Amino acid sequence: MAKRLFVFNPEHDLVLAWEKRGGRLTPPRAARLLRHDLGFLPAFMAENDDWVMVDDVEAAQQAATPFSEYLPDVRWVSPDEISRMPEKERHLLRCCPWGWDEDVRTQLIRIGMNESLMPTAEDLVKIRSLSHRASTIGLLDEMVKVHRQTIGERRSVDSLDDAKALMRQWHKVVVKAPWSSSGRGVRFIEHALTASEEGFIRHVLEQQKSVVVEPYYDCVLNFALEFSLRENHTVAFDGISVFNNTGAAYTGNLLAPEHVKRAMLEEHIGHQTLLDITSHIVQWLDVQTKKNNQQNDCGDRLFSGPVGVDMMLVRTSGGMYVHPCVEVNLRCTMGHIALHVERRTQGKYRLMAIRYEKGRYSLVVE
Repeated sequence: MAKRLFVFNPEHDLVLAWEKRGGRLTPPRAARLLRHDLGFLPAFMAENDDWVMVDDVEAAQQAATPFSEYLPDVRWVSPDEISRMPEKERHLLRCCPWGWDEDVRTQLIRIGMNESLMPTAEDLVKIRSLSHRASTIGLLDEMVKVHRQTIGERRSVDSLDDAKALMRQWHKVVVKAPWSSSGRGVRFIEHALTASEEGFIRHVLEQQKSVVVEPYYDCVLNFALEFSLRENHTVAFDGISVFNNTGAAYTGNLLAPEHVKRAMLEEHIGHQTLLDITSHIVQWLDVQTKKNNQQNDCGDRLFSGPVGVDMMLVRTSGGMYVHPCVEVNLRCTMGHIALHVERRTQGKYRLMAIRYEKGRYSLVVE
């Protein structure tokens, strides 16, 4: 099997928000730090002889040292090193970035990677469109209609007045930028808008042309279903991710066997409901990620790689429900990393978290 080249580009969602404005995004300091400090993360998903591209090889090896007994024997490479390789050696690799966008594609082409290993420019347009938070409105409406014990609404608006109308209807809402990263494009709003909240909405409307508004739900448990778009054109279910947020920002994952996580959910929503939701997502991904968008065609996909669908267990006056589609991430997620960490450490740890201390990010398992 051809070696794979993994790339951690956590600025991916920011790049999607920036695209079409012209020029190249300079990621904010936090995104640059994440890429530098946690560039080793894709090694958990790799196999022996795969490559992990990082900006600073020595720093990545040092950050990976505490986990070395669990990691495969990967080759750490810098962009400069790849650009100096013989062309034949570079063409043996399949490219696996955290998320596909114009920026990472341009970077890989610039260092000499073969464009045939990547989505086309046309594919990236559709990936970006599917990554827009409004793209799942139809999916969510349909799932709530056909699956028992599900709840959720989502609307996309292109004016402040329309956003205010939904706030009057729902009272307490979550307002989201169409594309955003690490909770920075999300606001929880109750009753009257503050000047800061109105400024946020106006800014998003100016930059991204719309905002997504949802009712606020009493979340009891954040979880995700993790999938992979496989090279054999199938959509595979990889596992359940149970995670913690502070506000809208990710902080950590539960590390537990699949049967434990499944039992946590099925206690509230039942076995069949979880199976039905999983099957529905697989079918939706199967159609949406095909290049020709035809359900019965086994043709090529926009890309191969991980996809995560965030969900919630929510408490209502009528009991416990599942919100089956908080958002779809057409990229790798920390949930995927958690699945690989749990399998590689074989139950030794119970928590995986991202810590920020003394100006640096680190991965912690305990």
